[in-house]
Amino acid sequence: MSGKEVLVLSWAGTRGVITLAAIFSLPLVTSTGAPFPGRDLLQFCAFVIVLVTLVGQGMTFGPLVRAMGLQADAADEARAASVSAALAGLDQITHDEGLEPGVTSALRTSLDQRAARYRRRLEALQDPGDGTIVISPALESALSARHLVIDVQREELLRWRDAGRLPDASLRILERELDHEEYALGPGAGPR
Repeated sequence: MSGKEVLVLSWAGTRGVITLAAIFSLPLVTSTGAPFPGRDLLQFCAFVIVLVTLVGQGMTFGPLVRAMGLQADAADEARAASVSAALAGLDQITHDEGLEPGVTSALRTSLDQRAARYRRRLEALQDPGDGTIVISPALESALSARHLVIDVQREELLRWRDAGRLPDASLRILERELDHEEYALGPGAGPR
């Protein structure tokens, strides 16, 4: 990785997760039963650190990436090309392997959806020349709706777990599936 990429990667860091973990590991009271000295001040400092890193780094991340001149890498275009090749070769694979029409149809639908998603992502990453990346209102609305649907799915999984109908191990697997689905929505769209 280049120095610019390392700088941007560092700027996209953990944003206060370690600070929160540390502050929540402090005991409420000392071994004598007295309140932990300075705990409120430490919590306030942790809050300020998290706020500054979330807002400060978050608001400056896009401008930093543009200032460094970083763009989508060839992997984004390669993903789209690989799906196009799969679509082009699907008929031959169907013929050679003797696939059922339903299997071919399902594969084609899945690949078409993936190709459309990659096309939208590549279009969204196009720089119109003034250094800004423009995302259409329709795409932004669709991404927002998909995030909301994933949030509802997560809440339902938690209700199942809380009701004793879903073991923790299964919950983690299902949440990981939702995380992957959310990550696939595009840059900056990982689990919230």
